[in-house]
Amino acid sequence: MPSINDLSHTIHGINNWLALFAGVWTMSVLISGLIRSRNFDSGERLYVTLFAGTLYLQGTLGLLLLIVMDNLAVPPFSGHSVVEWAHIGGGLFAILSVTLALVLSRVWTSPRAMYWAAVIGSGLALLMLGKLYISAALLVFLLLARFAIQKRGKQPLSPVI
Repeated sequence: MPSINDLSHTIHGINNWLALFAGVWTMSVLISGLIRSRNFDSGERLYVTLFAGTLYLQGTLGLLLLIVMDNLAVPPFSGHSVVEWAHIGGGLFAILSVTLALVLSRVWTSPRAMYWAAVIGSGLALLMLGKLYISAALLVFLLLARFAIQKRGKQPLSPVI
């Protein structure tokens, strides 16, 4: 039977991949909307909110993991405190940048400014998740697929697709 430490690590890792996929999908919706000069509406805001939710969950799971490891007297990151603080700092930066993107996309009234706030904030958060090659490849694939589907159907894609 796996220990609580192993279980906590596994859940934290799985949610990291979920956050990565949510971030890539969000970025594909935002970039295609920005290129097409669409109005920033509730569909785009929903994706940014879902991405933020996965990051909030990731931060909460990371905090719980630190508590579990402290109670078991297991040093995080094999005792490398610099790596631990960099990991915590990167996670907090990702959470703050996507939260700022949400706030600015609600406060600003210009659709272009709303898109740019969401793209920059979500993009910075996605960079902090790591796995840059995987997320960049997925993002390019999704953008090409979205544009190919739109060109074939000659109709604008909704952010839900």
